[in-house]
Amino acid sequence: MKFKKPKQYSLREALKSAEDKRMMKRFFAFMFLISWAIIFWTFYLFGVQILNLHGLNDPRYKATTTLITPLRGNIYDRNRELLVRTVRFYQIDYDRSMLNSFRENDRNKLPEDYRNIANIISANSHLSRQAVLNRLSSPTGQSSIYINDRIKESDIVAIERELKKKNYQSGLRKKYSMQQRVYPKGNIGSRFIGNAIYTSTQEPLSELSQLQGVNGIEEIYDRDLRGVYGWDKMFFDGRRNPIKIPNIGRQAVKNGNSLILTIDYRIQDIVEKNLREGLTLFGAKNSVGIVMNPKTGEILAMSSITSSDQDRSTSEIRVSLNLATTYMFEPGSTLKPFTMLAALEKRLVKTNEIFDCRKYTTEHGRTISDAKEFHDLSARDVIIKSSNVGTVKIADRIGSRSLYDTMISFGFGNRTGSDLYGESAGLLRKLRDWQGYSLHSISFGQEISVTPLQLITAYGALANEGRLMRPYIVSRVIDENHRLIRENSPQRIRTLSNKAALDTLKTIMQDVVEYGTGTATKLSYINIAGKTGTAQKQAAGQVGYSNKYIANFVGFYPAEDPRLVCLVLYDEPSYRYRHASTSATVTFRKITEQILALPDYNIVPKIRLQEQQFVTMPNVTGMRLSRAQNILERNNIKYQIEGVTDPDNIVIINQLPKQGVQIDQEQIVIIVAENPSRMAEEEPAEQVMPSLIGLTLRQAVAEAKKFNLHLVVEGMGVVSYQSIPAGRSIDVGATCRIKANL
Repeated sequence: MKFKKPKQYSLREALKSAEDKRMMKRFFAFMFLISWAIIFWTFYLFGVQILNLHGLNDPRYKATTTLITPLRGNIYDRNRELLVRTVRFYQIDYDRSMLNSFRENDRNKLPEDYRNIANIISANSHLSRQAVLNRLSSPTGQSSIYINDRIKESDIVAIERELKKKNYQSGLRKKYSMQQRVYPKGNIGSRFIGNAIYTSTQEPLSELSQLQGVNGIEEIYDRDLRGVYGWDKMFFDGRRNPIKIPNIGRQAVKNGNSLILTIDYRIQDIVEKNLREGLTLFGAKNSVGIVMNPKTGEILAMSSITSSDQDRSTSEIRVSLNLATTYMFEPGSTLKPFTMLAALEKRLVKTNEIFDCRKYTTEHGRTISDAKEFHDLSARDVIIKSSNVGTVKIADRIGSRSLYDTMISFGFGNRTGSDLYGESAGLLRKLRDWQGYSLHSISFGQEISVTPLQLITAYGALANEGRLMRPYIVSRVIDENHRLIRENSPQRIRTLSNKAALDTLKTIMQDVVEYGTGTATKLSYINIAGKTGTAQKQAAGQVGYSNKYIANFVGFYPAEDPRLVCLVLYDEPSYRYRHASTSATVTFRKITEQILALPDYNIVPKIRLQEQQFVTMPNVTGMRLSRAQNILERNNIKYQIEGVTDPDNIVIINQLPKQGVQIDQEQIVIIVAENPSRMAEEEPAEQVMPSLIGLTLRQAVAEAKKFNLHLVVEGMGVVSYQSIPAGRSIDVGATCRIKANL
């Protein structure tokens, strides 16, 4: 067997072969690294381009759409007096990086810059200099510093102007924060204007924040007042600086429309001041006043004030019920003119016909009587003297159907159709639901509930020749440039009765003021027609009536051509002022005198005003009736006695007006006379909260029963706390929470 001789390599060839092997290793190593690099780069590019890891796919100039919140419209009175307006508030920040001295090589100038900026901001806003300086000097590494988010728009303008003078304006950043309603006239008309707040679904600092009306005119006309959002598209560079690009999309904001009311601010102010004064003077729980133009239905003033308002904040009052439109009450004798009108229309009575007005028992067994006992009264005097017995006998002739039709035609039992918030419909039962007593009760103002707005609207029809007008409070809607958008015009609902019957009723109502129950409203220089009403309130949760009263008076003037009709109501006045002739009429007169004194209300010729002769009212309170009469007659003062007229053991317990007041010599003053012993028997004692602290629970419950108190008990043992302090006035059936400890 032959063996092949191995090939012999030279040294050169051997070296070359080893080099080739090393080269191959390097090649494969290089290819391996290149492959991994390609794989890594592929995944990286995928992340950058598809997943946008570094945000490199964002456009160089980024577009942002900014919403622009509309400004809520204003509310004016009829003479363009501003009642409500809106103020915008902004958040301001300051970018310290925009200061040249912020750079490292110039930091020694920063404290001076901060002081200058703080001085400018504090001088033109409500912020203190130190508060702004502390924020600007804060050691935080952020360049943009928050200053405040309650800077008024007008303050922003002033701040920008002053910063520009010192070359600091480039660092100021502002952003819309919120809006707020402000009231240049204070609380005037607060209940009928209502309130506008941020709703619970909106954040006040959001760009979508917007005020929304929650009651009153603010809610009824919310669509007009709120406006329409605008938007603006802006481009920013990488440094977030805005770039102006022409012809880019934008939608101009449409600010809210404004309202011009029928309200006259001066009359509104007169009504509110006198109601507030009367509320205290007569010790009433609530008071309501309305002034209206009977020819158009325009409401010139509307106010409702409660005794608890002084303990409530402004915002609480603005969301409270407007008693002028929501409060339902039995009107009492102010409904008698409508009963008389129904009889006059059908010629069922003659004004000089005599009625026996002593106590009267109806066929259903009900006894009707008057507060003062009358004998024979003419049909005219039945209204003038306000006799329930006479009114009932007139109602018997009218019948239920005719009386019901009359009440319905004047709007009782239905809303007036006004543009006021939360109006109640009152209560007038359907004819089929009338009981045996209903005809008589309704004829003199019981078993029927009306609102003050309903009552004055019905009286407006009596004054306006039977034309029943729709009451309204917003006259015009205008845009931000004061261009007319919409106008509310007088609207007649229907025409009632006939001229002969209405004219006769007017003369009767004039006599109510001349020598009847409304003499406290009489003025020598103008003829007033009206009617008083004193109604007992129904006992809460019980059958029958309580010892609480509602006193109201409605009148219009001049009687021959009425231009104003006015209502005054006091809810639960103190017992001695329970009669409208001693409370509501007094306030009506004051309101009327002050309205007629306004320079541009030319209702009464000035020459007639100048003919007045004045005397000073003396003090007769506490005197015997006979002595008081002598003093008044000696001073040529005409007077009317309210209360007991029997001269035996009678003293004067009050007088209206008070001592020292200048009065027209033709004015009839009111003196309230009473037998002190009878007054102590008749006048209900004020119920006050007893002290329960220190009593056992059994003793406390027994004591509470004496006062008809409802107790909510916590714990056991001896009473250590009561929610109603001892000595405070309380209503029957009040609830008191007590705590007891062993």
